[in-house]
Amino acid sequence: MDYRQYLRSAERHLQICRQLMAACDTIVDSQKKAYILSEVYYLSGYILETGLSYAFFSHIRYTGDIYSSVHYSNKGFKTHNTNIKYQYLLNNNCVISDLVFVSSSHKTKALQKLYNEWDVKYRYEHYSNLNKNLLNTYISELARALTKIKIQYPL
Repeated sequence: MDYRQYLRSAERHLQICRQLMAACDTIVDSQKKAYILSEVYYLSGYILETGLSYAFFSHIRYTGDIYSSVHYSNKGFKTHNTNIKYQYLLNNNCVISDLVFVSSSHKTKALQKLYNEWDVKYRYEHYSNLNKNLLNTYISELARALTKIKIQYPL
C-alpha cells in the first residue's frame, strides 16, 4: 500500500461523515437518527488517525509498500489511539504544530470530550446520546485538522 492511501482514506471518512450528517436532517425516527449519529462518531475517529499516518510517511518521504516499513509494525505507530500515534510522530521529528485535540486541547470542553472518548469499540457499540449540532462542529474541527496536515504535507 502506498502511504498516500491514508490521505484518501481520511478524506473519504470525512466525506461520508458529512453526507451522513446531512442525511440526518431528513430522518424523523429518533432511533434511526441516533444510530446514524453513532456511526458518524465511529467513522470520525479515523479522519485524524489516517491523516496522522499520511503525515508521518510523507514526513519521512517513504517510498515503497508501507506494510514493509519498520514503522508500520511498531506499536507506537500501529494504533487507533491518536494520542499515542501523535507522540510517535513527535518522537520521529514529525511535528504538526497546533493540531487541535492532540497537540492542544480544544477550547470547547464538550468537543475535546468527544475526541477523548472515541474508541474503536464503537464498531460494536453505539453511543446513544450524541448531540447532532455538537457532532457536526466536531466533524468540522476534524476537517480543519486534516486541512492543516495537507497544507504541511501536500501530495
